[in-house]
Amino acid sequence: MDDARTRQALDELAEVFLTGTSNDQTAPEPTQASPTQPHPTELRLSGTEPDDQPVSDRPPVGREAVILGNLPGLGDAWLGQYAQHLADEHGPVALLHLDHDAIDLEVIGEQQTSRPPGRIPPANRERDDLTQALDELALDDNSPVARLLVHVQPYADGEIQIQAVARLAALDRWTLLCGADDAAIVACYRMLKHLLEATDQPGPRRIGLMILGSSEIEGLEAARKVQAAAQSHMNRPIDLVGSLARMRPVHTRPVGRFTPVDRMWLRLRGWLDDLEHDELPETTSDTTRGDTAMTQAQPAADTPTTTSQHADDDLDLDLSAEQAVAGRTARSRIGELAQPIAESAATSTAAPAAETAEPDPIALMIDNPDLGLHDAIRLDAVCPHQPDVAMLLDAHGRLHLVRTHRRAPRSAVADNTHTDLPALHQALLDLADARRWARQHLQLLQLTQRQCRFDPDARPVMHLATERADLGLELTQRLGNALRLHLLQHVRLGDVSGWHLTPLS
Repeated sequence: MDDARTRQALDELAEVFLTGTSNDQTAPEPTQASPTQPHPTELRLSGTEPDDQPVSDRPPVGREAVILGNLPGLGDAWLGQYAQHLADEHGPVALLHLDHDAIDLEVIGEQQTSRPPGRIPPANRERDDLTQALDELALDDNSPVARLLVHVQPYADGEIQIQAVARLAALDRWTLLCGADDAAIVACYRMLKHLLEATDQPGPRRIGLMILGSSEIEGLEAARKVQAAAQSHMNRPIDLVGSLARMRPVHTRPVGRFTPVDRMWLRLRGWLDDLEHDELPETTSDTTRGDTAMTQAQPAADTPTTTSQHADDDLDLDLSAEQAVAGRTARSRIGELAQPIAESAATSTAAPAAETAEPDPIALMIDNPDLGLHDAIRLDAVCPHQPDVAMLLDAHGRLHLVRTHRRAPRSAVADNTHTDLPALHQALLDLADARRWARQHLQLLQLTQRQCRFDPDARPVMHLATERADLGLELTQRLGNALRLHLLQHVRLGDVSGWHLTPLS
């Protein structure tokens, strides 16, 4: 590191990076526009005072279970888009998120008159009566909810959840949200097939399909494929609910978080059983409805059993799904190492071990007790134009951005600074760009983790995990608190190898 040109390059890099952060501070905070027109009030109770109105006399409220399939981009955010789509058509929507430890309730699409636009509401407070909260929303004089969506997650880590499926079976109307690409279509068919087999309940069940993130023509084609497969192999009609090409602002208000789940679910079941609900009207246009109308399933006695005619089609769908839905790979871990030394792997005379998986800095940061991020969660969302920057949300609602910088392959010359330094420069620019995007789209990111609170006033923290300790230490002296640096080391202990992360700042 005595090379004067290298030191000059590091100085220039630090100056560019620090200068770039000043513009980020003046970026305007995202604002949420209020709706231009009030929501319809056809469902308002009239002729009686609220105190005289029995709790059981609720206005009609449509209800359905919503299942997320293979969705483009920020997958979870499309749920809010669908709810807002229904709210624009019919009035405010109550959205329930069924999780393993709590039930979260929020309202989508109501008039934003009680709080200033652009402000994130306080964290969901704990409440003890879910049905009382639903009654309050249904009997609201200003904007009563017209629809109830129950978000069910029947899969966790690729495995079907029996309890979630049992709750899903309690609702007779399902809506699947999925994309229009081939992988999404196959995954949607497979999910629907497995869920129907798992519920195994006779009787009618309305199943709707909402295509998201595609044009109307692509949505129609995707719907036809799913409809044909469901009709041929499962004798089930699928209705196309509609399609959305792009995201738009969602007006949401958290209501509360309810525990324990089992008791709240029993109360919700009773509330749903007593609820007088109407069927959801079709939300598609006349042309869409005509193009995608499904032939109703005939009784089993009149429907010939499909044999070899569709056997190959079913097999192709199953094989494509295995290719489309990638399995989760196990994270490579190693035990506590007293003195992890990365260079020992390079100088070892033993036979080379098998190729080690790429490092996962997020997992290493969560596992490192020195960083205090053991309660943090990884976000599936990424910056669209910086996919190499991962995102992490800590317990205080602060966003962390993580970028990995790998060493260039070793050559005959030991010092690869001439190749590592430009790559390090690019990694820092990627982090700065991702931070600007995250600050401008914080509310959109919040939609992907509704159970968590994002702190709108906390600046995202940038982390760089690098194998070049020498360049990292030089940058630490120049950048100060603008960046948190970590030494990424590939270590080997006997036949076990993996990655270790050491904080440098």
